[in-house]
Amino acid sequence: MRGRFDILRRFQTMDPARDYHEIYRTMVRLEYPWELRMGLNLAFNRSFAIPHIARELARTGEMTVHAQKRADDTGILLNEIILHGVGSERGRAAIGRINEVHAHVPGADEDFAYVLACLIVVPTRFVDTFGWRATTEIERDATFLFYRELGENLQIKSIPQGYAATVQFFEEYDRAHMAYSPEAAAIERSIRGLRERQLPGPVARHAKALISVLYDDPLRTAAGLPRPPLAARLTIHGLLRGRAFTERHLRGPRAVPRFADGISTRTYGTEYTIGELGPRRAEPPAVP
Repeated sequence: MRGRFDILRRFQTMDPARDYHEIYRTMVRLEYPWELRMGLNLAFNRSFAIPHIARELARTGEMTVHAQKRADDTGILLNEIILHGVGSERGRAAIGRINEVHAHVPGADEDFAYVLACLIVVPTRFVDTFGWRATTEIERDATFLFYRELGENLQIKSIPQGYAATVQFFEEYDRAHMAYSPEAAAIERSIRGLRERQLPGPVARHAKALISVLYDDPLRTAAGLPRPPLAARLTIHGLLRGRAFTERHLRGPRAVPRFADGISTRTYGTEYTIGELGPRRAEPPAVP
């Protein structure tokens, strides 16, 4: 029987400069599957809240009219790369599709670098706050190196060098660009409905309050949401920390890796073709 800290001990024998894909894939599939799923969802929410990004997304209607399909397309493309690696046949196909739908998307290189930084910083912070244990330097380095390789293959030039530099870039970009816009508020309402269906049973009854509690003040302002009452914040934080305690001390390690039966979504089940994912015309997808 595997011990709760066996994966951590294995990570400590690995070199993130060489093994970053295996480390990050194991984090997603076995070590923090729920936490990183939630964290990646929050990362995309945050990138959509930048006013000029929100305006472009709202122009297409993809994030409001076809929100479920758009979210599923985005999740499949990213998870294909996580599962198989940037250099694999399926990883190259997913990257090719992302680049194809971005061929004529307006936006500065730093905007795409910010979306990439969201995928690195926001999920890591979620794990550190609500996970059954905090991430280690090895895991943070592996996360950065995985997404740096992805970003380089997506032709992003302004990628910071290292996890700490990515955090600094993320925070500076936030301060310079995060603000309220009606487009961001509309997209947030649409996406929130999707996220509420992904929460575990004990937490689902508090879904609406939970989503707002998990946002920080700048993101709530950008989405036009009020700050949740103290009672709601204490309740949600207590539920999530209770879940973390259960995962750490009572439940033990995950026996079956996430995606063991394939990537399943509401839109496609497990049947999809990578080359057909995303909008059929040059519109901005959720992954840079």
